Amino acid sequence: MTPRAHFPLEPDALAVVTSPELVADTPSLRTFAWATLMTQRGHVVNQTRLSAMQDRQFAAGTAA
Repeated sequence: MTPRAHFPLEPDALAVVTSPELVADTPSLRTFAWATLMTQRGHVVNQTRLSAMQDRQFAAGTAA
């Protein structure tokens, strides 16, 4: 098995995902970072489902 190459975006993507408060005003950036990390691990990202989950979180945050 060949070791996976690390891409230059990985450290930035990891920082965004682990500290979402840094990009709270740009949810699409967090989505892109999550998709970057998942893709690098060989996982498929369902963008429609991810978007729906974000919408629910946003609605719950503004309702309070």
